[in-house]
Amino acid sequence: MNLKEILSVLGEKAFDNGKKLSFSLTPYEKWQQEAADITRSLDLVYKEQSPLPLPQNKKYGDPLLASNNAITHAYMSAKIAQLYGVPAAKALGDEREYRESPKGENKLRKESWDVYKDMWNNEVGRRIGSSVSIFDEQKLIELIKDAWRQGDLIAVRSDGRIPKGYRYSPGSVSNFDTDSVRMKAKLPDPRVHGISNWSYVVPR
Repeated sequence: MNLKEILSVLGEKAFDNGKKLSFSLTPYEKWQQEAADITRSLDLVYKEQSPLPLPQNKKYGDPLLASNNAITHAYMSAKIAQLYGVPAAKALGDEREYRESPKGENKLRKESWDVYKDMWNNEVGRRIGSSVSIFDEQKLIELIKDAWRQGDLIAVRSDGRIPKGYRYSPGSVSNFDTDSVRMKAKLPDPRVHGISNWSYVVPR
């Protein structure tokens, strides 16, 4: 299945924030709702237990919005990796970052951190999705929750894992060092599902 075919299955809204295509939910929209449900179930965990500080920036000034953005990126990437493989999830996630990246010097200065955050969370999601059978949706959800509880996701600008002075550039997405992502959450051995490792080449 190529990327164009995958997009047609997920629904064009995965790459179009404009018109709604139909009255029924696309898989992409359904996963967004499921990510919101996961976030709501973890709200108390965020406020009382998460190692992450409460966000102070304007973009994610509400802890629920900050956590939901991080969880949504991880969950969506996990679902795509689970169903279509890591290379497809990497290509689609990178394309989204290219398309929604900050434009102009002022936005680059203020919002480049957000691109790094998204790339990190996408990688966490891909690892989770590639380690879970397509028949075990609940396991995937529990691993996303555990990744949040363990502090594996980035939600706020002040997170020390975001390089100081990081600036987004088109090449920084495709060249993102996935090996820099360290996880505390324990994942199933992906070789159980015939996956030898998490390395991949972005399809051209």
